[in-house]
Amino acid sequence: MSMTSPRLSFIVEHYDTLAQMVKKYQLFYYPEDASIEMYDIKNQRIFLKRIINPEVKTTSLYLGSEISIYSRQYKIIAFADEFTKKSFENVRTSVFALILPSAYMLIGKIIDLIQRNGFLINKLKMNKFSNKECLNFLKIHNSNSNEITPEYLGSDFIVGMELIKSNAIVEIEKLAREEINTLTKENTPIMIYSNDYGLAQQEINYYFSLKHQPQLSNCSLLVIKPHIIESGNAGKLIDIVLNEGFEISSMTMIYLDKETAENFFDV
Repeated sequence: MSMTSPRLSFIVEHYDTLAQMVKKYQLFYYPEDASIEMYDIKNQRIFLKRIINPEVKTTSLYLGSEISIYSRQYKIIAFADEFTKKSFENVRTSVFALILPSAYMLIGKIIDLIQRNGFLINKLKMNKFSNKECLNFLKIHNSNSNEITPEYLGSDFIVGMELIKSNAIVEIEKLAREEINTLTKENTPIMIYSNDYGLAQQEINYYFSLKHQPQLSNCSLLVIKPHIIESGNAGKLIDIVLNEGFEISSMTMIYLDKETAENFFDV
């Protein structure tokens, strides 16, 4: 997509913690100078006059993306016009990938391979499926392996990810075949992935709606800061932690707004 194109338009939402309500805005992005403008949909007025904001980049503009504008988090929920839809819908697509129980010690290496091959990790969460959750997931997932049984899927921790890249399904299939599933000498896969874009969104919605209770005894909290993730080094860090003998019982990717970050540092 040419970045000399006319302005791009998205519908974004922000959860106002004080008012305890979701507010919607129209976000305009101008590729010619990387400036943004925002319009308050409910009150029908300009919310933010056009201004250059380096926090918003073209690489972060896709459905489901969480973007930060002056320390407030906004989620892109829709394209606001046909031009933007046509410009973006075939450029960046999302796929669901699941690191399987047998690959627990390889989580860091797999994440590193994913980032080094140009995928953006939009969501990430560790889970441990119950038997019912295994069955529900396998009903949605058109598995690329007949060896994925509910018993195996629920046997240990798994890590689900929403990955973003152009032609995502073809790219993740190639990466899994050529690099990820060759990390072990076993013939069984260590990661499965969506092979249909419609099913991918169903898998993403189901997986990230589940709750996981971590082990909260004899534990500590590790926070991987944004610059580590942006530089593509998160996988390497996770690999070091696992190889030093630590057990990761819970892991999730979150976006902090300024207020939440301040509350966290108070604790």
